[in-house]
Amino acid sequence: MSVADGDIIRGVLSLTMANGDDAKNVFTWLLNKISLGSYSDAEIGSYVESAIQAIFDEVTQEVKSTITYDTIDVYKWVAPDWDYLTTVVPSWTSTGTGEVAPAGVAMLMTAYTNLNKVFGRKFIYGVTELGLSGGILSATALGNLGDAALAYLDNYNGGTMGPLDTLVAGVYSSKKPGFEAFNGVAVVKDTLSYQRRRKKGVGV
Repeated sequence: MSVADGDIIRGVLSLTMANGDDAKNVFTWLLNKISLGSYSDAEIGSYVESAIQAIFDEVTQEVKSTITYDTIDVYKWVAPDWDYLTTVVPSWTSTGTGEVAPAGVAMLMTAYTNLNKVFGRKFIYGVTELGLSGGILSATALGNLGDAALAYLDNYNGGTMGPLDTLVAGVYSSKKPGFEAFNGVAVVKDTLSYQRRRKKGVGV
């Protein structure tokens, strides 16, 4: 299978937390391809990994080193479902030290679109006590989380992509239905949040 202009791509990051529980984070893009031809599954997989890594690189020191980033499963939207493309093993690690916050407690960033109630919300698990001050994110941790949110908003153009080609960051909305790009606005919280597990593999 190949990926062409207008295709919606999803990357599902699976990770193992310090206590052994599993968690997932889902990221979505639309391929805006100006150059001719299409990209292979492997090429798209490498771009998706790099785009996600750009986010987590900003909070490396806030996240416990024992968090394991296991796989990124990559899919393409082919109505009425997501078709599997490839799996990539993340190449990055975290470096945080000290006691880790309880399972389910995470840093939170939210990126908005121009549609009411359509937004992307990402929980960053594994924050350590060194990133906290009295239960509040330290100034350094909050600044790094803000940088991660900016990376989450960013469109991706890197690797061997054509100079005008981009993975446009956003969300897939069942309300629309379809892809909705981020509008450049993101909010981060200075307090930790909790994601309740609703089904296996979602939340903690």
